[in-house]
Amino acid sequence: MNWVGPILLCAWGAWTGAAEAQEEIRLPRSLAEQEPPGPARPPQDPERQGKPGARTPAQERRQELEDKPDETSFYPIPAIASGKNEGWTYGLLGALLLPDEHGDIDKVFSAALQYRSKVGINGLADFRWTFSPYSVMEAYTYWAAKVENENQFYFDDRHLWKDYNFRFDLDEKRVGTERFFGTGPTSKKTEESAYTSNNYLAQIRMGPYIADRLSLQGTFRFRHFRVGESLLPDLPQMLDLFPTEFGIQGGEVYAEGVRLFYDTRNSLFTPTSGEIALVYAEVAHYVEGGVAHPFQVYGFELEKLWPHGDDAQFVFVGHVKAQFVVGQAPFWEQSTLGGGSSLRSYGPNRFTDNDAWVINLEERIRLFTLRLEGVTGEVQVAPFVDFGEVFSHSQDIARFDVDRRVHWSAGSGFRAVVQPYIVGRMDVGYGSEGIGITIGLDYPF
Repeated sequence: MNWVGPILLCAWGAWTGAAEAQEEIRLPRSLAEQEPPGPARPPQDPERQGKPGARTPAQERRQELEDKPDETSFYPIPAIASGKNEGWTYGLLGALLLPDEHGDIDKVFSAALQYRSKVGINGLADFRWTFSPYSVMEAYTYWAAKVENENQFYFDDRHLWKDYNFRFDLDEKRVGTERFFGTGPTSKKTEESAYTSNNYLAQIRMGPYIADRLSLQGTFRFRHFRVGESLLPDLPQMLDLFPTEFGIQGGEVYAEGVRLFYDTRNSLFTPTSGEIALVYAEVAHYVEGGVAHPFQVYGFELEKLWPHGDDAQFVFVGHVKAQFVVGQAPFWEQSTLGGGSSLRSYGPNRFTDNDAWVINLEERIRLFTLRLEGVTGEVQVAPFVDFGEVFSHSQDIARFDVDRRVHWSAGSGFRAVVQPYIVGRMDVGYGSEGIGITIGLDYPF
């Protein structure tokens, strides 16, 4: 969706080209002198503190950077982006970074005017406001000369009224370069088809904390989806190549469910330690032509961060996610792999089937910390490997032909981090179908 922030932030390291002292991971200044009610501050290792009264030059430089509050900054820079499905985008963007009263960048406003051959001239505007270490809202709009547009708003508060975990999403989107390859783990690149998706989504989830880090949430989701002709004349149209695919006629989905969410990370936006565990279940109905088709969705997600090295300069991250769809679900509600948070060398939704699992492993390495135009940030590199599969039935996991069904990506991510709220990233992955580039805000998981 929004690649403005990542391009801006990742450009810092390219422009400066010189490493400064590494900065200790810090809390928002508003919480620096108190223990937050949510994710806890990571414990300090006595062996890393040095002897009382003694500081190394590197520690002095870190402290100097840490003591400087961030300032209001504006960055006009070239905008270049690439997507597996979308192709290359070129343009000019401007981004305004605004600090709060404590000197932390908590508001980012960005706008861009750009060109992409498939959709022509297009533009976007985005505003992201992090109210606190536990809450954020974002409003985003994008319009293109041909077909495409998106309007999104979300608000996420992990401590609403102190005791509730809450999120609301509203998203209206039309994408003219979507791909579909058929269902199953061995779908072929030669069966690639294209379509335009018209998607409307509204969802809400809310629930109390039943323990210090454990919340129980109820969820409701409404989605309307329609398939149209693609902008890509050089590819077969999905409506022609897969005319009988269940769900191609579009329709609505109504879903209610429950989530159990556990989170001990030391930061919601720029974590370096802790873990996440999520288990969810959903009862849904796909309504088309006055007929309701029931199906259920079950899944879990686990993530663990292991910091090592001085001041968490190295952080190993392990991530596992699985989803199972039972019943008659349209293809656009089934489990998928591909894109920025699963298999990063493949385009979005490259593999589709009822069930899916994925494992992501990456090492986040802080290269250096720098200060540019009044804002302090750090540049990271993150070599990674991803692998996973989609399948129709649980017993398929036992089949021996895993070399045909388990797909992989390997590569490296490049991240720019403005503590404590902002991460811009570009991940470059290689797999059996070539190179994929993912650009986005926030860590991939």
